[in-house]
Amino acid sequence: MVRHGETDWNASHRWQGWIDVPLNARGVEQARDRADQLLGEQVSFVAVASSDLSRAHATAVVMADVLGITRRETDHGFRERFGGDWQGKTRGEIDAGWPEEVREWKAGRLAGPPNAEPLADMTARFDAALARCDSGCTPGNLLLVTHGGIQRAIASRAGATMDGVLANLEGMWFEYANGTLRIADPQPSSQPPSSQPPSSQAQRVADTTSVE
Repeated sequence: MVRHGETDWNASHRWQGWIDVPLNARGVEQARDRADQLLGEQVSFVAVASSDLSRAHATAVVMADVLGITRRETDHGFRERFGGDWQGKTRGEIDAGWPEEVREWKAGRLAGPPNAEPLADMTARFDAALARCDSGCTPGNLLLVTHGGIQRAIASRAGATMDGVLANLEGMWFEYANGTLRIADPQPSSQPPSSQPPSSQAQRVADTTSVE
């Protein structure tokens, strides 16, 4: 599972959520470099799946072209968490406009942004999408391109201890069996080329000031 490539909103620290922001040129290059890295390590995939939001879908297409993956799936269930009132806002705008909510979130007493999608709803739709994808795939590795917030939530539920924001194209390996995901033993390329090293095997959950 990997996060999509960079968008202009990532670069300006603006919360995206369900707003459909395209990859920028650097994001396309990141996707190509990440795929080249996996190709060089002889990692193969039976299919690629992605969120229906264009930043994830375009990342998946670039990677699939490089890796020669012919089976390609897109599912709305893999999209980012709906960010409520904070979508489209920068970190500074959020801090200025919702200071009390930000304090409560940092303290762990607020489940999410005002009017955001409940975490349980997000994980339920992810689970349903993964089950749909799994039912149509042959056994083997699946490359799943999704988003930082949902990826951290799923990793946390699977037993990861995370700290900070996932870099674009950063990923982690999972094992999926009987409808359950768990963190897999370390495998090649959990980190994109030239990224900063993780505090542990990319196993971190959201810093409360992150902007997706």
